[in-house]
Amino acid sequence: NGFSFVKNSQKYYDDCAQILLEMITAKLAPQLIPQSMPHVAEDVPDAPVLRRTGEAGKELRCVIGIIRHGDRTPKQKMKMVVTHERFIKLFEELNGPKTGHIKIKEPKLLQQVLDICRCLLEEANHHSTPPTPETEEIIRKLHQLKAVLEMHGYFAGINRKVQLKQLLKQHNGVQVENGPQLLLILKWGGELTSVGQRQ
Repeated sequence: NGFSFVKNSQKYYDDCAQILLEMITAKLAPQLIPQSMPHVAEDVPDAPVLRRTGEAGKELRCVIGIIRHGDRTPKQKMKMVVTHERFIKLFEELNGPKTGHIKIKEPKLLQQVLDICRCLLEEANHHSTPPTPETEEIIRKLHQLKAVLEMHGYFAGINRKVQLKQLLKQHNGVQVENGPQLLLILKWGGELTSVGQRQ
């Protein structure tokens, strides 16, 4: 938990590399560590206290907090491939082709996804031919998408998110577009339970 906050930070990787360098060098070749090079302390020093008037040599250097969030529901994920022109159009309107993927969190955009889902399910109900097993699986996932987006009757918080990613394929070692296909990823959950609310 929390890696997503630093995975795009160059400083995070630089700091990790520095710490690993210090630890490995201290273990295998401590004589190579220059005096000016900071080192990883083997023993944790006593925690300093806040400097007071007339008290020399002690100051507050850092504050470490251990915080646990309240009890929450499990986070869940559902994936499906979408090819309908309505999803493709939404992807293009949000500048998806430029980056190859988009994240949808805003209520207005989530409502657009819900409207598309409702339209597709309505169209599926009016088909006279029986659905194939593949179509039944798509309809099942559309129902799940609809149910998640309709939870609570409104969009609020950060507990629902839709991602659309452009699907690509390899041809003679070169990555090419695989037609108008998108991978839709629905994420939800992580809401406070009744126990979490009491906590």
